[in-house]
Amino acid sequence: MYIRLKFYNRSPPFIPFNDYLVRSNMKILVVFLILLFISNSIVLSQIESLTEAGIQFSLPNKKWKLNVKDKNEDKLVYIYKREPITDSQQRKVVPNIAFIIEEVQDSTDIIIYSLNKRMNAPFEINQVFTHEGSNSKINLSYAIGYKGTYHDKSEIEHTVYVIHIINNNKGVQVILDMTSEVFVKYEKEFLKTMKSLHTIKN
Repeated sequence: MYIRLKFYNRSPPFIPFNDYLVRSNMKILVVFLILLFISNSIVLSQIESLTEAGIQFSLPNKKWKLNVKDKNEDKLVYIYKREPITDSQQRKVVPNIAFIIEEVQDSTDIIIYSLNKRMNAPFEINQVFTHEGSNSKINLSYAIGYKGTYHDKSEIEHTVYVIHIINNNKGVQVILDMTSEVFVKYEKEFLKTMKSLHTIKN
């Protein structure tokens, strides 16, 4: 008995050398873009340390820079400013994040400290929050936060977050301020920094 074997001459599809190079380069490009995205994500989270108060946090993105570091009597002031945001009236709005650090006694209670600061607060308080709760805006346990509004000299409404913190024998006021119009879109930048606040050892 004979078995007839039938062979098919099917060669693999021919890929021109130039096409091969293009495909290889595309793979390399994809890997490069992924690595670039990861590195940019790390850079975008700019970590800042306030060693005097033993506090560390992340700025929202690379549009934020330290603008002022000043000693005012018994207080140390850090002010971070964002690149301007153009509102619907073509005004250049510059959001601010400020830290005011001062000495406090070891026995200072956060509730009493915050209450004293609230009495001089030039804004209407709409919300109070702490680290507790599933929707908490901060992680610091020895801190109290407020959300409120006020009107500046030009009668433009601002929305602010104010956080009072006690750590390392320091009282800290964190003030995050921008006009209410741009706040609607850019609040997430404030929330990112607020959530990133944590204590560090000196």
